[in-house]
Amino acid sequence: MENTEEFDTVVGGDVVLAGSIKNSGSILINGTVEGDVISEQSIVIGAEAKVIGPVKAQTVQVSGTVEGSIDALDTLEMMPSSIVKGDIKANTLHIQPGASFIGTSQMPEESALSDNDSSADTDTEDKKEEKKDSKSTKPKPKLELENE
Repeated sequence: MENTEEFDTVVGGDVVLAGSIKNSGSILINGTVEGDVISEQSIVIGAEAKVIGPVKAQTVQVSGTVEGSIDALDTLEMMPSSIVKGDIKANTLHIQPGASFIGTSQMPEESALSDNDSSADTDTEDKKEEKKDSKSTKPKPKLELENE
């Protein structure tokens, strides 16, 4: 169990809260929250906790259940007992063995990859003419990259 003195806001284990929590300080959830949980610092979701809604903070540590998106501006750590059902975004992602994750993950470096793809589109005039001619005779297959 986390030392509650380290947190600015604590939702106790017997608490069921319907509504949003927004705090500039750190948040510890040991109960149930049905709504947004937003912190400018860190959010810790305890092993018996459940959050139904989006979670956003610099760092997020999940030991319990989250049914909603997680946006960790810095680090997301999913502990062995965690269950996450939703999309996640994080600069650094740690998924411990035993953790359960259903959704998609996105990391900011993805935009850098798409910038590099634009260099592959630079063609000489001959290639452009070749492309133009081939477009009139048959369609070219389209390649799309997806991160899962």
